[in-house]
Amino acid sequence: MCVANTALEIPAVLPFYDRALRANTQRALKLQDYSTSFEDARLVLAEWIAQEELQECPWADLEEMFELEIDRWSSGSHNK
Repeated sequence: MCVANTALEIPAVLPFYDRALRANTQRALKLQDYSTSFEDARLVLAEWIAQEELQECPWADLEEMFELEIDRWSSGSHNK
């Protein structure tokens, strides 16, 4: 894996990651709410499983981003 090439691809993935993070945060909050009915909770879980907001995500770029992050943590460079 070439770090220079991966770094160029990360910005392309960030909007998808941000959208998924926000959607999953809203889903978690909905599931934590005691007033959420069983049927509504079931629908929220079905949305969470489907993760439709990630359907357009360039998965190869996302995998490379994760590999880069793991490499950074493994090498200790995350502290710099």
